[in-house]
Amino acid sequence: MVKLETFNICSSKIESSVPEAWCLLLIDIQSLLKVAIRDFDAPLAVTMLNRLYILHWFIRIRWDGRHKIPLEKTNKNLFKAQGILYNYVANMAMECHFRGTSESLCYKTPVHWFTGVLLEDILYAKEVCNKTEAIKEAKQCNRMLRKYENPFCKETQPNCWRLMESSINWALNYEGAKEFKKIWYGFLKARSEAVLDLQKANYLPVEYRTLELKVEDQQKCVIQALVSPTLNTRGKGKVPLEKFLFKFTPQDVSQKIEVLLQAHPSL
Repeated sequence: MVKLETFNICSSKIESSVPEAWCLLLIDIQSLLKVAIRDFDAPLAVTMLNRLYILHWFIRIRWDGRHKIPLEKTNKNLFKAQGILYNYVANMAMECHFRGTSESLCYKTPVHWFTGVLLEDILYAKEVCNKTEAIKEAKQCNRMLRKYENPFCKETQPNCWRLMESSINWALNYEGAKEFKKIWYGFLKARSEAVLDLQKANYLPVEYRTLELKVEDQQKCVIQALVSPTLNTRGKGKVPLEKFLFKFTPQDVSQKIEVLLQAHPSL
């Protein structure tokens, strides 16, 4: 069995300058990761670990420039571009929420909206299974957004759809949108930078383990490299980052997240 203690390395001290709501979000994502590891749910574990590193960079960029990224120094920049991107997502969610746009009425707080967007993944408007698909899809989304077109589907990615719908309408139709357009253009630039970063040959350190996982049709599959980064243990190696991001991402991962979120009402 994979010990939950193995993943304590993903934790990092949070300074008091970080608002409580964002600290709770980080704690809840860590809890979801531990649930996934406990249940040997590799797809969900990979998804949560990805989101966790993005959140650490987001905290460092927004509040604490000395916040420690829980990765080795040679790998700590792997999620920096997405941390910058989600800083703009937070700005957009806050601006739209406090302006009271119709799309914002679904959310109690901007953190609630941000969480939904983070879990759905703002880079892609449809499921991607490998690096080539991811780059192609992200570039297509960028082209549409530059033309003020919403690439997201209201049914499959409602949080991303609402944020883009609200932001596009504000940027195009409201008087006094000059300051918001600065955020919008920063968001578009950050998306482009994230796509460029995705094209690099990055590697993530992992501890290799062989696990037997049950899937819905009752068959079993054997996987390796359920990521356990930066641990100095036998079996440690490196895998391309794209395998970490895409190899274990099934279509139902968002449904699994929704089920788990019911046990974490603070999100």
